[in-house]
Amino acid sequence: MTLPQSISYLEDKEIGECIFRPSSLGENWLTLTWKFYTNVYMHVNIKEEDKILGNAIGSKLIIGKEEYDSLAEIETRYVRECLWWVFEAKNHHKFRESLSLTELEESLKLDLDKTPTVIPYKFTILIEYPGFLILGYLTPTKICKRICKSKTKGLLISWTNISKSEFTY
Repeated sequence: MTLPQSISYLEDKEIGECIFRPSSLGENWLTLTWKFYTNVYMHVNIKEEDKILGNAIGSKLIIGKEEYDSLAEIETRYVRECLWWVFEAKNHHKFRESLSLTELEESLKLDLDKTPTVIPYKFTILIEYPGFLILGYLTPTKICKRICKSKTKGLLISWTNISKSEFTY
């Protein structure tokens, strides 16, 4: 299954649904594609180790520094735990459905106009940043946007203000 086929398959599925597919990195790799949010898909490389000839997948599956025994365990311990943070943000009263960083900035400015004594902030998820929550807030001098990586053990927040030229995974 190719990347476009996996996205097409997941398009009408619920957030959190996933598919495992062969990776372009080689025969000892798999790719997990999962629906991170509406129209936002996360792609995760999985290294296979201790692969026995003729065996469908390796007995050790590694994402980053975490080791898993099966695809089902990856779904449970990786996807579901990362997904928890997505739903927490989505259900937060400061979450905003945004189409762009510009739209998020405009929303923050409107909030500041309504209550100038409060530092406004909001969360959003954007197609351009798959796997990340975006935290936007307004200080007295500037608009700040931080990327928050959804990880199994929590959110990893980058304190670097994001822009297209600075963004890396």
